[in-house]
Amino acid sequence: MSNPNIRTKVGNLELKNPVILASGTSGYGYELEKYIDLNQIGGFISKGIYYDPRPGNESPRIYETPCGMLNAIGLQGIGVKRFKEEIIPFWEKYDTLFGVNVAGESEDEYLKVVEYLEPEKRIDFFEINLSCPNVQAGGKSPSWDPEKTHSIIRGIKSISEKHIMAKLSPNVTYIEEIAKAAEEGGANSLSLVNTFVGMSVDIETRKPHIKNVFGGVSGPAIKPMALALVHKVFKTVSIPVVGIGGIVSAEDVLEFVIAGASAVQIGTATIIDPQSALKIIKKLSLLMNKLSYDKIEDLIGSLKTGG
Repeated sequence: MSNPNIRTKVGNLELKNPVILASGTSGYGYELEKYIDLNQIGGFISKGIYYDPRPGNESPRIYETPCGMLNAIGLQGIGVKRFKEEIIPFWEKYDTLFGVNVAGESEDEYLKVVEYLEPEKRIDFFEINLSCPNVQAGGKSPSWDPEKTHSIIRGIKSISEKHIMAKLSPNVTYIEEIAKAAEEGGANSLSLVNTFVGMSVDIETRKPHIKNVFGGVSGPAIKPMALALVHKVFKTVSIPVVGIGGIVSAEDVLEFVIAGASAVQIGTATIIDPQSALKIIKKLSLLMNKLSYDKIEDLIGSLKTGG
């Protein structure tokens, strides 16, 4: 029985395996400390961080849907100062890659967050949350506009030496155009997709199941759509792609990798089972061995579409 190599790279980021815990569903990391060893995962991304603390949206703000969930948390967060004081010291205990999901209601706020946290050596990369479908900012998201996407990424690159990962929304007409704008702005990698816009209605009260009316749909229900968008973007850009969307098994990981993802993020699966990431990593080696795959990096973008 061979021992497949599941190490991978996302640009200059070297991961011990391709599984990253996604922003939002794993909090700041300490919430999972009882359940998993963070040293065993490929990477971890914090909840979205604005410059100042945010209370998030009113409840109810989560609702279970067939094969997934609907959420409108509103990027509730502790702000940069508490993050630096309370979370960075916790991260210091672990040997894995850590990224901060950076959010902002304006281009200036994105820059302020990055500027404040840039000196922190324990932060390996910034994931720039250009897609906030559950946050009301004039009804628009930066990732809907290629010019805005380019401008924000370019501004961040001018003040940061860290790896910059741009997180894209699926709620656009032509995601390849947005991806190209992020790449041209200087992004080192792209993560996609964020949640799809959705809603759910209580037929007895005739009211939405969540207070915000609209929310983000995640979970296995979105996997086929996310997979298609990852492949489209992989064929469009020359920088690495990190796949997100309904990944709950080792088979799902390989699908995304073969479609073009250099790594993946696990989100909703963590809410279902806090140990899901570790179980997926363990099964990934067994699955690769069964399929006679020696090295996961050799599978990136290896999709066969003709003949």
